[in-house]
Amino acid sequence: MSDDISLLAMANEATLSATHLSKAFKNSVGVSLLQYVIAARMDLASVYLRTTELSVATISWRVGYDDASRFNQHFKRKFKTTPATFRSHSA
Repeated sequence: MSDDISLLAMANEATLSATHLSKAFKNSVGVSLLQYVIAARMDLASVYLRTTELSVATISWRVGYDDASRFNQHFKRKFKTTPATFRSHSA
């Protein structure tokens, strides 16, 4: 799984408070840091689904989810379909 990318870990790395990092990120990028991370994870998952035969559970773990059901929820929200259906239509 990916390294810890929690807000607190990122704020510590940037030597900023979590509040300051959140506000600065949203002002600069236009979405919250959490929304940005989720979108990046879903984009990477879609690449894995199109280009590998890894299981959905493995992909979920590789993009940073310990909970496959949470991964599926986020994936369906972004792509309006399940990971398995997405893969079958990408082949």
